[in-house]
Amino acid sequence: MENQSYAAYINRKKLWLIIVGLIIFALGCGYSVLSGPRPSSLYVALREPYLFYPMMSAGVLLFGGAAVLALMKVGDKSPALVVSPQHLAIGKKITLNWSEISKLEDYQDFTSASLRGYKVILKDPQGFLAAQHAHPFHKRWKSTYETVGSPIVFYTSSLIFDKATFERLVAQYLRT
Repeated sequence: MENQSYAAYINRKKLWLIIVGLIIFALGCGYSVLSGPRPSSLYVALREPYLFYPMMSAGVLLFGGAAVLALMKVGDKSPALVVSPQHLAIGKKITLNWSEISKLEDYQDFTSASLRGYKVILKDPQGFLAAQHAHPFHKRWKSTYETVGSPIVFYTSSLIFDKATFERLVAQYLRT
């Protein structure tokens, strides 16, 4: 019981639904590029070729690229969240020792009620940001710190997640 670990994985059913939606949008944009602008459209962007073709081509690239990235994520079998006696690991890029964390708070994103997760309250957020200056996520962490008061926020709404086990283990490891 003392050295329990917990791992949460991405909900692959949700991910497949997202991939199907992205592919449908990419194909729709591709079909629009092939069929051309509609002169009778009420929207100027859909009837003027100088707006229509770049916009629809960008849609193909954006939605198609996002679908490819999501397909790569489906193949990744590693956990998205790990709680171990030594640390909290969020994805592959963020690992925090328990000695760095003050507490975890429930967090609901202000942009959507369905985006729920946790805000990681660090003991020294300024020191964390200074030490991670070369990290690819540094700008994102700094912005998040300025916006919500903590550099790290993670969402659990897309995970297969047991909240009770997660919170019990986090409380246990934060006490030690």
